[in-house]
Amino acid sequence: MNKQTVSASTEKASVSNPTSAGARTGDSIADSVQTLVDQGAETLGTIKARVTEATDGARTQAARVVDRTTELVTEHPMKSLAIAFGIGYVAMRITTSKLTSLAMIAGTVYAGSRLLRS
Repeated sequence: MNKQTVSASTEKASVSNPTSAGARTGDSIADSVQTLVDQGAETLGTIKARVTEATDGARTQAARVVDRTTELVTEHPMKSLAIAFGIGYVAMRITTSKLTSLAMIAGTVYAGSRLLRS
Protein backbone atom coordinates (compact mmCIF):
# COMPACT_ATOMS: atom_id res chain seq x y z
CA MET A 1 0.00 0.00 0.00
CA ASN A 2 1.22 3.48 -0.76
CA LYS A 3 0.91 6.58 1.44
CA GLN A 4 -2.25 7.83 -0.23
CA THR A 5 -4.04 4.55 0.32
CA VAL A 6 -3.00 4.42 3.99
CA SER A 7 -4.08 8.03 4.70
CA ALA A 8 -7.34 7.50 2.84
CA SER A 9 -8.12 4.36 4.82
CA THR A 10 -7.20 6.17 8.08
CA GLU A 11 -9.53 9.05 7.20
CA LYS A 12 -12.30 6.58 6.40
CA ALA A 13 -11.77 4.83 9.72
CA SER A 14 -11.93 8.06 11.70
CA VAL A 15 -14.98 9.26 9.78
CA SER A 16 -16.73 5.91 9.97
CA ASN A 17 -16.06 5.65 13.74
CA PRO A 18 -16.66 9.14 15.19
CA THR A 19 -17.26 7.76 18.69
CA SER A 20 -13.64 6.67 19.07
CA ALA A 21 -12.40 10.18 18.16
CA GLY A 22 -14.99 11.74 20.45
CA ALA A 23 -14.08 9.34 23.22
CA ARG A 24 -10.42 10.32 22.91
CA THR A 25 -11.35 14.01 23.06
CA GLY A 26 -13.64 13.34 26.01
CA ASP A 27 -10.88 11.47 27.80
CA SER A 28 -8.49 14.32 27.11
CA ILE A 29 -10.95 16.85 28.52
CA ALA A 30 -11.64 14.62 31.52
CA ASP A 31 -7.90 14.32 32.17
CA SER A 32 -7.48 18.10 31.91
CA VAL A 33 -10.37 18.70 34.28
CA GLN A 34 -9.02 16.12 36.73
CA THR A 35 -5.59 17.79 36.61
CA LEU A 36 -7.17 21.17 37.33
CA VAL A 37 -9.18 19.71 40.21
CA ASP A 38 -6.05 18.12 41.67
CA GLN A 39 -4.11 21.39 41.36
CA GLY A 40 -6.99 23.27 42.96
CA ALA A 41 -7.13 20.82 45.86
CA GLU A 42 -3.38 21.16 46.37
CA THR A 43 -3.59 24.96 46.32
CA LEU A 44 -6.53 24.87 48.71
CA GLY A 45 -4.54 22.67 51.08
CA THR A 46 -1.65 25.13 50.99
CA ILE A 47 -3.97 28.07 51.65
CA LYS A 48 -5.65 26.23 54.55
CA ALA A 49 -2.25 25.51 56.10
CA ARG A 50 -1.19 29.15 55.80
CA VAL A 51 -4.47 30.43 57.26
CA THR A 52 -4.25 27.97 60.13
CA GLU A 53 -0.66 29.03 60.79
CA ALA A 54 -1.58 32.73 60.73
CA THR A 55 -4.61 32.13 62.96
CA ASP A 56 -2.53 30.23 65.51
CA GLY A 57 0.06 33.01 65.51
CA ALA A 58 -2.60 35.68 66.01
CA ARG A 59 -4.19 33.72 68.86
CA THR A 60 -0.82 33.29 70.54
CA GLN A 61 -0.04 36.98 70.19
CA ALA A 62 -3.50 37.98 71.46
CA ALA A 63 -3.10 35.69 74.48
CA ARG A 64 0.27 37.33 75.25
CA VAL A 65 -1.27 40.80 75.04
CA VAL A 66 -4.16 39.84 77.31
CA ASP A 67 -1.80 38.25 79.83
CA ARG A 68 0.49 41.30 79.84
CA THR A 69 -2.47 43.68 80.17
CA THR A 70 -3.83 41.64 83.07
CA GLU A 71 -0.44 41.82 84.78
CA LEU A 72 -0.22 45.59 84.32
CA VAL A 73 -3.77 46.18 85.58
CA THR A 74 -3.07 44.01 88.62
CA GLU A 75 0.22 45.83 89.35
CA HIS A 76 -1.20 49.35 88.78
CA PRO A 77 -4.98 49.39 89.36
CA MET A 78 -5.39 53.18 89.88
CA LYS A 79 -3.27 54.06 86.87
CA SER A 80 -5.26 51.56 84.76
CA LEU A 81 -8.54 53.07 85.91
CA ALA A 82 -7.36 56.59 85.05
CA ILE A 83 -6.17 55.49 81.59
CA ALA A 84 -9.47 53.70 80.90
CA PHE A 85 -11.43 56.77 81.99
CA GLY A 86 -9.29 59.02 79.78
CA ILE A 87 -9.68 56.81 76.73
CA GLY A 88 -13.45 56.60 77.30
CA TYR A 89 -13.72 60.38 77.64
CA VAL A 90 -11.76 61.02 74.44
CA ALA A 91 -13.79 58.40 72.55
CA MET A 92 -17.03 59.97 73.78
CA ARG A 93 -15.90 63.44 72.70
CA ILE A 94 -14.91 62.19 69.27
CA THR A 95 -18.13 60.27 68.62
CA THR A 96 -20.44 63.06 69.83
CA SER A 97 -18.68 65.85 67.98
CA LYS A 98 -20.65 67.48 65.15
CA LEU A 99 -17.43 67.75 63.15
CA THR A 100 -16.91 63.99 63.47
CA SER A 101 -20.47 63.34 62.29
CA LEU A 102 -19.92 65.58 59.28
CA ALA A 103 -16.60 63.87 58.51
CA MET A 104 -18.23 60.44 58.72
CA ILE A 105 -21.00 61.49 56.32
CA ALA A 106 -18.47 63.00 53.90
CA GLY A 107 -16.30 59.87 54.10
CA THR A 108 -19.28 57.63 53.43
CA VAL A 109 -20.33 59.69 50.41
CA TYR A 110 -16.77 59.69 49.06
CA ALA A 111 -16.38 55.91 49.53
CA GLY A 112 -19.76 55.31 47.90
CA SER A 113 -18.89 57.42 44.88
CA ARG A 114 -15.54 55.59 44.50
CA LEU A 115 -17.33 52.23 44.60
CA LEU A 116 -19.86 53.31 42.00
CA ARG A 117 -17.12 54.50 39.63
CA SER A 118 -15.25 51.21 39.72
